[in-house]
Amino acid sequence: MDEIKVCVGYELKGKSIPASSCGYNELAHVKPIYKTLKGWPEDIVGITKYSKLPKNCQNYLKFIENFLELPIKIISTGSERNETIRI
Repeated sequence: MDEIKVCVGYELKGKSIPASSCGYNELAHVKPIYKTLKGWPEDIVGITKYSKLPKNCQNYLKFIENFLELPIKIISTGSERNETIRI
């Protein structure tokens, strides 16, 4: 994939609001605000070490951690149980 778009908030009546503060009733009236991140062409299936992930994949994961203010502890890189990365 060339790029990944992540919704980082919404626009409601011309004002920017955080994604976390948008209620169910407002969803029909908002426009998503996206941040575009670089993707990666490499296949990550079966990778079991964080350092082996493509740099743009690592950047994406760091962005998600920072945006959510939560650490990522486990990453699945495939459908098998052993296709995971524990951080």
